[in-house]
Amino acid sequence: MRIRTLTLTAASGAALLAAGLLPASASGAPRPVPAPEGSVSAARLLARVASCTRISQGAYRTDAGAAAATVPVCGTPDAVFWKADMDIDCDGQRTAKCNENTDPYFLPDTAFRQSDGRALRSDTLPYIVVPGPSGVWDHTASGIRGGSVAAVVYGDRVLYAVVGDTGPRGII
Repeated sequence: MRIRTLTLTAASGAALLAAGLLPASASGAPRPVPAPEGSVSAARLLARVASCTRISQGAYRTDAGAAAATVPVCGTPDAVFWKADMDIDCDGQRTAKCNENTDPYFLPDTAFRQSDGRALRSDTLPYIVVPGPSGVWDHTASGIRGGSVAAVVYGDRVLYAVVGDTGPRGII
């Protein structure tokens, strides 16, 4: 069975959509021709995730200093998503744009790596960070892995990225 994964994230009106386990051909019915990349509007994606069927066992904080955990991970038969703020992660390969001088929290590594074994290069590769596996939610149980495709919605814009790193277990 081939598995496809899509992730949708909403940050301050943005959403992360990660499709869960989707068999490539669950039935003998012909598959629809996919729309060209970038042809799905932010409004259309957000309409698909307007309501939340919670798949997490709790909620996440948006930042380390946030008082309350208010962000659940939600799911549909086709996707996993959450709506949270948007933070910029500059971890990975050290470059002129991403280093200890440009990011006080810079780490020279990512949880997932390029095909050549090196850490991801965050100044050229759009990637998202998922929380580390915990009792609240384990992204791997939802079919989300390093390299899974994510649709990031911010305002009226959609950007495609990959799952590239894991972060703290209590923050999304």
